[in-house]
Amino acid sequence: MTTATATQTPALDGFETYYGVPVCFIGEDGLPTALGHHEPRRFLAAVNRYAREVLGWMDYRHGAPHLTVADLLADVRRDWMIVTDHCNTDHSHLDPGEDCGECEEIKSHKWYITTAREDHSASFPVMLLG
Repeated sequence: MTTATATQTPALDGFETYYGVPVCFIGEDGLPTALGHHEPRRFLAAVNRYAREVLGWMDYRHGAPHLTVADLLADVRRDWMIVTDHCNTDHSHLDPGEDCGECEEIKSHKWYITTAREDHSASFPVMLLG
């Protein structure tokens, strides 16, 4: 796991820890996200367990049983993010009073994470699937 970060990885509500990997599905499309950089197979195992225990799926491949471990590993990526508590989305295309996915995440968790450069003073490592 990478430990050299500009800031400490935050403890965020909504993440469950499996096999030492804090994981959550984030956003409208449910992007599997882990706090920290981990060994890819451990990350996949945590995502799979989250899918079973939190979402009630048979496994992460729910709806796509043709995917292999190799397919999933090819979609694992390391990135850096920052926490934000306000929405930066253009709402001009929404109906009055309608929230975007980012707004809904902020309302439900009081936070949202967004991609940042590794050298940003508040960035922390994440792993993503997809």
